[in-house]
Amino acid sequence: MNFLCCLLMASTLGVAVGPEPLNYVSDNAVVLHDGWRIQTQALAGEDGAAISQPGFDAAKWFTTTAPTTVLGALVRHGVYPDPYVGTNNMLIPDASDDHNRRFDLAKFSHLPDKSNPWWFRTEFDMPRRFAGKIVWLNLDGLNYRADIWSTNSGSPTHATSPACFSGFASTLKIADRQ
Repeated sequence: MNFLCCLLMASTLGVAVGPEPLNYVSDNAVVLHDGWRIQTQALAGEDGAAISQPGFDAAKWFTTTAPTTVLGALVRHGVYPDPYVGTNNMLIPDASDDHNRRFDLAKFSHLPDKSNPWWFRTEFDMPRRFAGKIVWLNLDGLNYRADIWSTNSGSPTHATSPACFSGFASTLKIADRQ
């Protein structure tokens, strides 16, 4: 059974942590560490219903693992320098336009004059044993806010997580694909 998860998240500062979960994980859990792709909304567009469809072409998006932040992924891809080396942090635009103007950081943005929401996208196969059951999508470490799109049985569902610092859980009904 194919299942898709797309997140539209505001860009945030930070670096990735290891692939191991931070808490106890049930034997029934599906950990979605690998296979993520990210792209700025300025290039990918705002249509979550289209982006959340299985088979959507995200081949030109940045590859990453989760958990991560936009900045962590962009540093790994060489878009920005490592912020922990010297004064490199002053070469990275902040999510705040006021901060960018104050310190003249907008010139370092790879998308000048654009807002910075980013899509995180992955597709995965849901184990058959979950068919017809209520399944939690638990996004530990969601550190700002997100619009969450999921697609099962062909029709996208959408939820919004406002200012969520400790995580987000969404109840999704998983059904067999026809």
